[in-house]
Amino acid sequence: MSRLISANRGMNGGKSRKLSHEIMVIEDDINLAELLKYELMDSGFHVSYLNSGRKAFQKLQTSSPDAIVLDILF
Repeated sequence: MSRLISANRGMNGGKSRKLSHEIMVIEDDINLAELLKYELMDSGFHVSYLNSGRKAFQKLQTSSPDAIVLDILF
């Protein structure tokens, strides 16, 4: 995460840059999801959050985010 944030700030001389890219966060742990959402929004990204893969799959039928952050357990 810090690399993404550092890269974003580094593109604009160290200043935070506003972006319009949408990132979808799929995470069932609300605390982790809120942390990710806060950090990404602070870096200028638009963030949508879903707490299950099923809900994410339904949402992806009508939208296409620029990136997806998810955890996979097996």
